[in-house]
Amino acid sequence: MGRRRAVWNIAVLRLAVDPPDAEVLVDGKPIDRPGGTYMLFLEPGQHTVQARAPGREDGLHIIGAVASEKHEIEMHLPPTSASDANEGAPVSPNETPRAPSSPAAPRAARPSPWASWPGTARIGGIAVTTATAAAGAVFLLRAHVIHGDLREGDVARRARGWTSYTCREASAPAACAEIHDQVNERDLFATLGKVSLVTSAVFGVATAASFFTEIAVFDARPKATGLRVVPMATSERAGVLLEGAW
Repeated sequence: MGRRRAVWNIAVLRLAVDPPDAEVLVDGKPIDRPGGTYMLFLEPGQHTVQARAPGREDGLHIIGAVASEKHEIEMHLPPTSASDANEGAPVSPNETPRAPSSPAAPRAARPSPWASWPGTARIGGIAVTTATAAAGAVFLLRAHVIHGDLREGDVARRARGWTSYTCREASAPAACAEIHDQVNERDLFATLGKVSLVTSAVFGVATAASFFTEIAVFDARPKATGLRVVPMATSERAGVLLEGAW
């Protein structure tokens, strides 16, 4: 239990260094056993990672460690150029001294390809959930409007003497065909609205489940920022509830 709690309070750094025998220093303190690859546990905050080897340019990375997050750094130390090697040689009296070259700028760590796809998939899931929920709300709203028109028309027709059997008679008025079309249109939009909301709920549940899967499989806690989409519908209205932090 204590080890699991400690994991949430530290940051994990996966470090790869080329060449493998390079000396690695974290916050100015050397690592005892050079090995090329390292798994380091850091306190949250800013840390400096350096690597150096004979005949190679020094490498430097400054990392902002975040508790419970996993960071990856690859450091490749390129061979020292001939001009750099000659900087320590004695200067001839007739030779004009040259200004020392500036140190090589630290190279940015290449992000792991596995670090971006879960976030991209979740963004896609949220987009599909929102789109289908919005479409379902529009379809149900349209069905509700048509239903209201039918009810108002039915009241007006009954005032003129229409009954429930008027459109079933052989000599039914021409308006019955229009009423039949409106009923079919209402039923179609109602069906589309329900299907869209069900689809939105499925994608919403799948997106939410991805967070729990990441915790169970990869032992990683999702970031505090995020968005949760919850479709809502009643007999007369439908909508989407968005919860999260930006």
